[in-house]
Amino acid sequence: MNFSFLKTLPVLVWIASLMALAIAGALYIKTITAPTTQAIAVLDMQAVMDAQKLVWVKRMQEGDSAQVLAESRLFNEKLQKVLKETASDFIVMDQKAFIYGKEVQDLTPVVMRRLGLSENEVKQIHKALEDNLLGDFPTLRKARP
Repeated sequence: MNFSFLKTLPVLVWIASLMALAIAGALYIKTITAPTTQAIAVLDMQAVMDAQKLVWVKRMQEGDSAQVLAESRLFNEKLQKVLKETASDFIVMDQKAFIYGKEVQDLTPVVMRRLGLSENEVKQIHKALEDNLLGDFPTLRKARP
């Protein structure tokens, strides 16, 4: 009986193990060094801040000053929480600083909704304030669409 195959079997197993380890190592290195891509999103921070201020002004005119002041002190924390929850998968740029890009998502409506700001309500508040402040000076009103 020829047992030469049994003598080379441990060498073949050893070579196969080394090859398997080399392939596994190469795949691991590829996965940890592969560049991760993140989507880019824009956010019009000025629009968000203006909308929040208009809602606060309206509420203060309605006599809710104490509550508005309390909310305004906590607004930065609330905004940071909303941004963290909304934009964690994105690199976020201010909309006014962004020039061009493909497939860029605008997070402004999402952030405004999560802050409880209605675009329609903000437009109505802005119009009412403008009409109230500039009622006697129609030529100073901005042209509205």
